[in-house]
Amino acid sequence: MANLFRIITRRGANKSIRLVNRGTAHVEGQVTGAGEICLGQAWKGLPAEPTQLIIKPDGQLHLNGRFDVYSGCTIGIQSGAKLTLGSGFTNRNSWISCGHEITIGEQVFIADQVIIRDWDGHTIVGRPNAAPITIGNHVWIGMRSMILKGVTIGDGAVIAAGAVVVKDVPAGSVVAGNPAKVVKNDVSWVP
Repeated sequence: MANLFRIITRRGANKSIRLVNRGTAHVEGQVTGAGEICLGQAWKGLPAEPTQLIIKPDGQLHLNGRFDVYSGCTIGIQSGAKLTLGSGFTNRNSWISCGHEITIGEQVFIADQVIIRDWDGHTIVGRPNAAPITIGNHVWIGMRSMILKGVTIGDGAVIAAGAVVVKDVPAGSVVAGNPAKVVKNDVSWVP
């Protein structure tokens, strides 16, 4: 357990994992790209909670931009899986579990307690247990929503709070509900 409280990395000068507050990283895989990830950011007035990045052997994190991971979040990348991060943030107590391949674009804002998971962690006979997730640019993902395997979210989309996304989301649309359905088209949002 001591490894979770220090950073273990294999990285070059152009890769960056920044730890603040109670952020930790256990990196046995690769970190590539010219971007930066900052683990452990805290909102003003709220206590910092443990925040962790775990990359298992042969797992890969590719950084394209600046991505902030707020207090209480966990990002896990399994052996052989790849997570690509653009720019944006994931808010308090969210969880990104990458068992296959997840791509998150530029200016993606992920609210509190969101789960993004591209694999099941078990097998059901006759069904795939993993499929890639692609999240486009300028996407807003609402509090307590879930993004599950095999989903593509188009640019400019908004995922409503509590939505369970199991099908593709068109660009510029709002989806809500369980399972999530389009409730509005041609939306534009400003951070």
